[in-house]
Amino acid sequence: MTSDDVHQAAPSAAELSRTQRDSSHCWSRLVRVLLLASVLVGLGIVWCSGVLEPRSDEVSSPTLLPDGRPAFVIASRLDARVPPNAILADRLAVARQNLYTRLRKKNPAAWTFRAFPIQPYSAYALLSECRRVTGKRYLIAREVGHVAFGSTNILSGAQWVAAVEQALRDSGCLLLTNKTGEVKVIPKAKLDEYRKAGLVKSGDAVM
Repeated sequence: MTSDDVHQAAPSAAELSRTQRDSSHCWSRLVRVLLLASVLVGLGIVWCSGVLEPRSDEVSSPTLLPDGRPAFVIASRLDARVPPNAILADRLAVARQNLYTRLRKKNPAAWTFRAFPIQPYSAYALLSECRRVTGKRYLIAREVGHVAFGSTNILSGAQWVAAVEQALRDSGCLLLTNKTGEVKVIPKAKLDEYRKAGLVKSGDAVM
């Protein structure tokens, strides 16, 4: 083999440099693509979980006239809300629960609910979740606000509903139902006012 053949077979310094630059650019593009994909996946998880949604003390139940007269709010909110003054760990826990709610089984009766510490939650938000499990219509007196709620155990859908309803009773509320299966939640001290206003009927019985 002649010296000319050797020179022709060996890559030149310029070719090696160009190859290294191409390889470096390829890795750089790959890293950028992976970073972009990670950001998009992260944003998707955050959006699904609801972690960026307003805190519960910044979100009110449907607006009622400020006249103080007896009135009901119908439970209908889809996602659990972060309790007032919640720390980051609690916010992430609620976000995880919301994400799990959106991805879990379609049959609400088969749902399970994670354990979490007792703290104030919106009765409106809790009963909205109960409505998704039971299909019942919950009417909440305007005076009902937050209720202390939590569990040290994983709960089935039925257990969750029972625990929420008991927490409302423990907070001084009455739960009334009728033949339609509708549930009315009223503070004991306001029962006479709601009865006089015609919002509590003779067919309504305490659960």
